[in-house]
Amino acid sequence: MGEGVIEVTQDSFDSEVLRAQGPVLAEFGTDWCAPCRRLKPLLQELAEASKGRAKIVTIDTDRCGELRDRFQISAIPTVLVFLDGKVVRKLIGVISKNELDSALQQAVTA
Repeated sequence: MGEGVIEVTQDSFDSEVLRAQGPVLAEFGTDWCAPCRRLKPLLQELAEASKGRAKIVTIDTDRCGELRDRFQISAIPTVLVFLDGKVVRKLIGVISKNELDSALQQAVTA
């Protein structure tokens, strides 16, 4: 866990996110989305800071339409925090590093 941001596909989602040990912060976005691109370095910083206690993943909503629909992602970026395979937090739009860290901290201490 915590080796950096992991790009997840529809095929790897269940094993990487739903069956993961510990919390998972999943960013749903695309490469063409400017706010999503601004979020990438923050996600990398969070991944480095959370080594061993959380996993940070990214999901391309253009390539993973089934996941987009499954989790009712209607705006990007959307960040979902999973714990034990369940969504425990949802953040939509431009998200600060503090908001990301806080959402993850709440899941880690839950």
